[in-house]
Amino acid sequence: MSNNKTASRIRTAAFVTLAAAGLSSSASAAPILFSFQQGDLRQDGVLFGPGASYTGNLTGSINDVNPTKVLTATTNNRVGAQFNTISPVNANIGTDGRAFNALFSYDLAPLQTYLTANPSKSVSEAAFRLTGSGGSSSNGFANTYRLYQTVGFTSSATWSTSDGTNAWPTPLRTNTGGVSGGGTQFSGQLATAGSTPTVGAVMSFNTSTDFVAAINNALARGDKTLYLVAQHNYSNWDSWTSFYTHLDATVSNRPELLITVVPEPATLGVIAACALLTLRRRMA
Repeated sequence: MSNNKTASRIRTAAFVTLAAAGLSSSASAAPILFSFQQGDLRQDGVLFGPGASYTGNLTGSINDVNPTKVLTATTNNRVGAQFNTISPVNANIGTDGRAFNALFSYDLAPLQTYLTANPSKSVSEAAFRLTGSGGSSSNGFANTYRLYQTVGFTSSATWSTSDGTNAWPTPLRTNTGGVSGGGTQFSGQLATAGSTPTVGAVMSFNTSTDFVAAINNALARGDKTLYLVAQHNYSNWDSWTSFYTHLDATVSNRPELLITVVPEPATLGVIAACALLTLRRRMA
């Protein structure tokens, strides 16, 4: 048999063997998308794990004018800065407007369960989507927001504390009234997003190396929870966005965390190489 025919048989047999192992199957090697929304956890569009019973998302806003007010979680929340309209001037505002930071957390335990059962797969991308419910942008200030991973917090979080008791370590900001807080910024900005003050506008924080690292950091935590904080460049002008929260009646409006999982290239390469070596030996 000619060398060309032998090589052809090896390639054909290799394809059949790898296909049987699921390695050449597009369904096996294709990225797998997990979507986390309150009441709607999906894998490639199909309800996954707790599915419609998923309650692992917490959303809320904190602001520096009310530094002891517990995390606000209503049907829509605010992130950004708003012109100082309070009279007499509140010392907590001063000349840089009211600041609103948004906090988000997601329980990733269902994803950890999946990855434990599929050790050859790993997280490759992450993204976050907010749907706007209104807002304002004046004096030329753009509604641009930054997303960071932050320390663990509870529903009792305030501007000053992460849980109603303990101060935020390395707080994001001290207002002109001397009140520190607003969350803790981990090193590495995960993403930025712009938004127009329009109902239905989507604020998209797209993937980055730091965002993927944040997901893996969360999976390594004891509570398997990802904690995020979004903030704006503070100003004394209206530059804020209201967004639908995990409490909104329309599921598709709720904050959405998207995580992509893929087979690890090293694993596929090793298995493929072993399969080809075995075939060559058989056909020698």
